[in-house]
Amino acid sequence: MQSGRYDQFNCYDALGVAPNATLQEIKTAYRQASLRSHPDRGGSHEAQVRVNLAWETLSDPISRQAHDTYWQRPATAGFTPPRSTRETPRRESTRRQPLSGLRNRVYQHVERAKATIWQDLNNRVQRNENEFKQQLRNERLQTISILAGLFIVGGFAFDRAYPLLWAGEALLGWLFISRLAGVQIAGRTFSLLKVNWRDLQEHAAHVANNSCIKDAGELERHFLSLSSISELLLRPSSFDDSEEQVARRLSASFFLMGYIPIRFDPQDRTLAFSDGEESILVRFRHRSGIATNITYVEKLVDLMHAFRIAKGFLFCSPGLSGNAANYARQNKVSWYSLENMNQWIEQVLVSDYTGPAGDILEHLDKLRGFIAGIAPAISGRGYYRRFRF
Repeated sequence: MQSGRYDQFNCYDALGVAPNATLQEIKTAYRQASLRSHPDRGGSHEAQVRVNLAWETLSDPISRQAHDTYWQRPATAGFTPPRSTRETPRRESTRRQPLSGLRNRVYQHVERAKATIWQDLNNRVQRNENEFKQQLRNERLQTISILAGLFIVGGFAFDRAYPLLWAGEALLGWLFISRLAGVQIAGRTFSLLKVNWRDLQEHAAHVANNSCIKDAGELERHFLSLSSISELLLRPSSFDDSEEQVARRLSASFFLMGYIPIRFDPQDRTLAFSDGEESILVRFRHRSGIATNITYVEKLVDLMHAFRIAKGFLFCSPGLSGNAANYARQNKVSWYSLENMNQWIEQVLVSDYTGPAGDILEHLDKLRGFIAGIAPAISGRGYYRRFRF
């Protein structure tokens, strides 16, 4: 966003959202405001421009922070602000802990999932009890079948001196005797001759309780995912990092902003994300040396046009040449050098983003798998034939 735009009006007021609104809430408010302000719906061109600028400002963490900082400061001596800037700033100067919004959301979802698991305990006990009783019945029927086989084979063995019949008789006899010692049901031995149904019920409850403990414990992996994301984002990138490491940081950053990573192509150094409604395309280049030329930007723009993606991001560690930067601005591509990328990610961390809408625990599992899959061994061949939005 061009410097100075955010000093013309309070963008939160323009969209009708609170200063602590999430990115999804801001996006929803922007669409509603666009419908109201569009000239074809009784609005005006000026109103539409105002709404678009508000969305452009608040959808990027760097420009949003600049906007918030501006509206927190008092007017300095000798400075007369425009009329619209005399509004009372509503956002307090607070600095949140990194990932606080996502951490709180994951914690709440994990606790709800645990509560659901334990609420299902009685149902698990009943299912286990029914399953164990049926297993005992089946074992008894098989034992009776073995006993019947003993008599039948034994009758033939006495009439005919066939060694195979005697061998079969011995095998059936061993099976019958071994079953009299009891059968295993979920790790515990039960007698077939005299079943203690109370013990069976207690065993069903014990197994169900252990399954709840196991399932609730497995939810802790989501906190490990949070820890991995935090470790990935908190350490600033340097030229010593690989491009794959930078791609992982970018994936985690956009995930935090509400976008799910859906594609990675190491050949063209592109990442694709979607929040279910909007898709974005990211291209990165991480190396030292001279500024990146216009060709690199043109490739991103061509891909955006080919797949009808309106928003593009370019992360080029050495920066862009003058022509490349101008071309990026003309095509509404936001670009960042290594230093600016670290600032951008830092601002994402403290902006209280809460991640994609929907089942955040499922999304975390997918992100973890996606980040783990970003490696030089992944081939991008045929990638764009599969690229669909």
